[in-house]
Amino acid sequence: MNLELSEEQKLLQKSVREFAESEVRPLAKHNDETGEFPRALFRKAAELGLTGVAFPEVEGGAGFDHIAYTIVIEEISRCCASTGVILSVQNSLFCDPIHRYGNDEQKKRFLLPFTRGEKIGCYALTEPQAGSNAAALQTKAVKKGDSYVINGTKAWITNGGVADAAIVYTNTEPAKGEKELPPSWWKKGHRDSRSARRRKNLASTRRPAANLFSRIA
Repeated sequence: MNLELSEEQKLLQKSVREFAESEVRPLAKHNDETGEFPRALFRKAAELGLTGVAFPEVEGGAGFDHIAYTIVIEEISRCCASTGVILSVQNSLFCDPIHRYGNDEQKKRFLLPFTRGEKIGCYALTEPQAGSNAAALQTKAVKKGDSYVINGTKAWITNGGVADAAIVYTNTEPAKGEKELPPSWWKKGHRDSRSARRRKNLASTRRPAANLFSRIA
């Protein structure tokens, strides 16, 4: 197996490393101490295509692959882990689900401006009482006509305070409560104690949460 980077990937790595050293590192201490969102830095990253690394150009992305995306996040995080997370949320947690599952209208509205870095996205899963356990979500979404009314509390949402839009995890059928997983998920032969404990822990979950594209006022 050849793990050597291609010449194009090496050039990308060099370019992003130079950007990280000159633009990201000088702001890292200040951003960590103040908690300020680095809007100017985000715009500079967008100009380099770092807000949509592995998306096709027709969707506003830079047209690279996921190895290139990994290189980008690694090099940025060398200088500031917070900035690395900001960009990874923009790319992976917000843009990627819309790229994969959004329709044409959703992509035009919620993907193009975000891969270009013109707007900022976030991914609202975590709740104070549930952490990132999607089975324990208490945020509810009730359909009213063609829209949903969402009630609940999210916490520790990267980019949340400045985001133009969010992918929000909610429970659309709270009355149904917990639902056991079907026996078919458990493959024969996995009878060791560790797997048995995992099976017990995963024996009951709530119905899958719904992904909703919601503007943040």
